[in-house]
Amino acid sequence: MPTIPEQKRALDPFVRARHSFTINRFTRMLSNGSDCILHNELSFSISREDDVTISIDSGICIKDDVLIHVTEDGFQLDMSDSDYYIDSTGGMDSTGYYYVVLDYTYERTLPAPKAYYKIIQDIDTYYVPSMDDYLFLGAVKVIYSGGNYILESDPNCVYYYDPEDPLITRQVPPIDTYALDGGVIT
Repeated sequence: MPTIPEQKRALDPFVRARHSFTINRFTRMLSNGSDCILHNELSFSISREDDVTISIDSGICIKDDVLIHVTEDGFQLDMSDSDYYIDSTGGMDSTGYYYVVLDYTYERTLPAPKAYYKIIQDIDTYYVPSMDDYLFLGAVKVIYSGGNYILESDPNCVYYYDPEDPLITRQVPPIDTYALDGGVIT
């Protein structure tokens, strides 16, 4: 089982169901029903730590109409750990771009669901369920060197889009966010 990053969610289902639905409707208005990252440049920044580890900083997003704030900075994700892969046979065993995603599905269950970091192995090699189920955070380039699959040593091995398919990118709110100032929208 992968480690869960420290996080806060707006309101979990069944904690206060009526309030949860109200807040979720508000986030749906903000995101227009899309899963998206708030503060795109600051949220969920990813950096290479060593040959198999990346570090993910804190971030705020909307997934399944739930506002999720991952508060843990510097979460260490070991890309050689098969527990983090969506594919049950996952692991660094091919070259290509590996997607780092946030996996969360809103369900009215106890205990409330948590958001996990997951890895989708090279999309050209492995079958991937619908990307709509996950929030894309970045793509990391894996190469073959010295008899092992490792993260490319170039500090720029992390991309916030798929270099082979630029349509796969981080999503931001489709509308501008406004602040109320004395009853006037600015």
